[in-house]
Amino acid sequence: MDVTEISEELKMPFRTVSRHLEKLRSADLVEFRSQGLRNYYSVSAPDQIITKDLLKFIQKYYKD
Repeated sequence: MDVTEISEELKMPFRTVSRHLEKLRSADLVEFRSQGLRNYYSVSAPDQIITKDLLKFIQKYYKD
């Protein structure tokens, strides 16, 4: 998903989501791919991390 899609799904500001995705990326929890003007993120180890729970965690604990 790109950052815009993630921020819409979480109902959180784009900037907030982008900043926290960078933190998750630095912890090797998500992978990053740039395509044109869009930045895409995916879960690094989907078989080890439950994506839905990860999104709920971000929404609950990383609101500005």
